[in-house]
Amino acid sequence: YHVANVRRLQRLTDEGRLDPDEPVTPEVLEDLGAVRSADRVKILGDGEIDEALDVSAHAFSTSAQEKIEDAGGSVTAIDE
Repeated sequence: YHVANVRRLQRLTDEGRLDPDEPVTPEVLEDLGAVRSADRVKILGDGEIDEALDVSAHAFSTSAQEKIEDAGGSVTAIDE
């Protein structure tokens, strides 16, 4: 997997590079340099997130899913 932590998602949002009103997809993360490739992306729960994001990825750690949902966002698992 190519991994990104929720901390990175929050930082990209804080920097204005990630629009919280738009879906967060593996392709978006690749375009922003958060992952090397959009193939097989996993979101991990290191760090904190307070922005409600709608995140799609191939896999999520339990803590990442909880943190994203607790912030008011949603997760969508992409079938591999």
